[in-house]
Amino acid sequence: MALFEFNPRRLSRPEELMQFVERLIEEGQREVSPENRSEPRYRVALKVAAQPVDERLQPVGEGFYAVTRDISSRGIALFHSAAVQTPYLALEFQDPVTGQQLQAVLEVLRSRPLGPFHEIAGQFVTKLYDQPPPAAEGESPQPNGQRAPTG
Repeated sequence: MALFEFNPRRLSRPEELMQFVERLIEEGQREVSPENRSEPRYRVALKVAAQPVDERLQPVGEGFYAVTRDISSRGIALFHSAAVQTPYLALEFQDPVTGQQLQAVLEVLRSRPLGPFHEIAGQFVTKLYDQPPPAAEGESPQPNGQRAPTG
């Protein structure tokens, strides 16, 4: 079940943006600063379709392509050609390991200029899957792929 329908033909191509992020990742891999986060971040440049949404998850404005810089189980940092003015983004991207199309809603915590582009970072507030992942013990699968505690 899809949260949003993304139309790739309406979105601009991020080739220059992809090259910029790949350079950032390469430079970041040479840094030796310690990681202070509780969840590991994975540096990867992936094309992501993004749709600005409001607090009720209603689309506002035009969708766009962005490129990830890093991702963790809790959040993501990505780059776009402009700042984001909405509190949330609906995202769609392909899992590079499984090939599965994933959709998630991101709460935008930071949007700032960096070089010729804008860094957008935040935490996932919901995740949706094409196929629901197996329910863990004590959870029941929900129709939209989210999980809810049982009992």
